Amino acid sequence: MPAAPHLVIAAAVFLVCGVVNLQIPVLETYAVDAGLGNGVTALVLSAYPFVLVAVLASLGGVSDRLGRRPTLLVGVVVAALATGSTVVAPDVVGLGVARGLQGVAVGLTLGAATSWLAAILPSGALRAAATTALASAAGFGLGPLVTYAALALGADPRRPASYLVMIALLGLTALALLALPAPPRARADGPPPRLARLPAYPPGSG
Repeated sequence: MPAAPHLVIAAAVFLVCGVVNLQIPVLETYAVDAGLGNGVTALVLSAYPFVLVAVLASLGGVSDRLGRRPTLLVGVVVAALATGSTVVAPDVVGLGVARGLQGVAVGLTLGAATSWLAAILPSGALRAAATTALASAAGFGLGPLVTYAALALGADPRRPASYLVMIALLGLTALALLALPAPPRARADGPPPRLARLPAYPPGSG
């Protein structure tokens, strides 16, 4: 029996957010290898929130234009690429690339997932927002735990097995998203949606 669509979408949010903190346990290793202090390392980490805010501000309506499934798939693929960058380059440079890509992935994923969930769940936007918030919060806590577990089992401190595990799970999630029924159209009439817009939040959630 195929998984319920809302569970697959929530899993996508969970895993995409899970990669954001995946490298946290090995930050010190990367910094020591590069001879960098805490200030420079913090600057590298800040690429994520800066890119995330830029994506949310400029591409908040991209799923209306391109579709919810394609946008969510792009978010999942970019999250896998972000993790892959630290497999290919397990250093501060790879980390900087990963943090920027993570911002893109999370920005695209949260908007598309919330919109898709609002169209298929009872109670619409409020339940969709709650589901996305729960899945993302759990995901943000997942990443470091998976890497700490891998390190405890003797994994390479620069390329822990958690990286490959998350890439594989993201790949499976992408396949599951492709197998879901087509999501409802964002708009049936009215003017074409803008590609870029500020993100909107359901009443009472702010």
